[in-house]
Amino acid sequence: MKELLKKRNVAVGVTVVIMILSTILGSGRSMDAAAYKVERYFIEGYGGYSIQRDLDHIFLCYNVTLLQHNFLDFIFFILK
Repeated sequence: MKELLKKRNVAVGVTVVIMILSTILGSGRSMDAAAYKVERYFIEGYGGYSIQRDLDHIFLCYNVTLLQHNFLDFIFFILK
């Protein structure tokens, strides 16, 4: 085994494989930590403003508009 690792090509190959694996595993941990922070800002927001809250309000406004539209269609149907 020592003779194998003393060869320059084998040592470079092992080093490259170790560097690639450490980069993949290390970046995965870093991305998970960053994603957690982004998710917290999305849900909780900063200073009372959050994207999730805005999306909930948009969804509620859409539902109210849809109800109003259906109600007006019903009223016009009755008045005919």
